Amino acid sequence: MKSKILLSYNNTYLCIQKCVPKIQTDVERCKAVKTLFKGLTS
Repeated sequence: MKSKILLSYNNTYLCIQKCVPKIQTDVERCKAVKTLFKGLTS
């Protein structure tokens, strides 16, 4: 039973490791777009 929980936790961890860089890239892109809009509107 314990190994099943550990395996599930490991899968979640791997998923997070894959997802986090993608989220960070999206955040950076969002910031860049906001800065661009700020530059265009000012």
